[in-house]
Amino acid sequence: MISVELARSKFFVYPEMLTLSRRLSTFQLKRCYSVKAAENLRRTSNNSIETVHSVLDTGLRVASHSACGQFCTIGGQLLNNHTILVAIAAGSRFEVYYPPGTSHFVEKLSFSSTKNFEDKSKTLELMEKCGALVDCQASKDTFLYASSCRISNAYEILRLIADAVLRPKILDEEVAICRDVIRYENDTLARQPEPDPLLSDWIHQAAFQSNTIGLPRYCPSDGVGEITSSHVLSYLSQYYTPDRIVVTGIGIDHDWLVDAAKELFDPRESTWVQQPERLLKNIPPLDDSLSQ
Repeated sequence: MISVELARSKFFVYPEMLTLSRRLSTFQLKRCYSVKAAENLRRTSNNSIETVHSVLDTGLRVASHSACGQFCTIGGQLLNNHTILVAIAAGSRFEVYYPPGTSHFVEKLSFSSTKNFEDKSKTLELMEKCGALVDCQASKDTFLYASSCRISNAYEILRLIADAVLRPKILDEEVAICRDVIRYENDTLARQPEPDPLLSDWIHQAAFQSNTIGLPRYCPSDGVGEITSSHVLSYLSQYYTPDRIVVTGIGIDHDWLVDAAKELFDPRESTWVQQPERLLKNIPPLDDSLSQ
């Protein structure tokens, strides 16, 4: 089941959120154009958009809206016309049994080498071919994988994201580079006159006494060397499971999205299932708590 944190996050598509976005658009039209134009938008929005939901046998959830256009954003913002969203109930709040900063490594290692993309150059080639951008962003309780591309290339980009989610290689040399990147970014944040990201993290740690969302969002510099590829893969094996993944689409045919999700997000093909010897010998318990 999707966690309460994910259900409450801005990335989880609920009808109420879509209604709110339509109301905001109506308000803008009232200010910029006319009441009549706003009413036309409201009637069109309410009548032409229907939410379709499906749950796969694996537990992965798929939802979609119909829309017209030639472009889509995989993992884009809710107000975009054409969107596919891949959100995962994972993040630093689930690290109580892992070294602090494990999910920070997961974020930095995203879109590195995978089963079908042997290195980043292959990813860049696909991005150039599709005119696409890809990104991974993490909060304390949600991971979001995103890409902007043409609808005609949606399958290829969704395959790239599925590879990044379920089939990353997480090589030791990639982890070593990631350590250097995190150390550099930590030093840069600490030198900023107004380190807002760190300040928010410190407030959460003080308020929640270093548990759940009080666990650090950023890997502490003195603990960077503790995290290995086994930690990362073990964390993924526990928290990147289908029942914690939501794939939604706006402007994407629902049946197509369901079929693509079934094919591309097969948990049996994940790195941790195919290579269990790379996991920690003693896998820690799953943290599915709402508080500690």
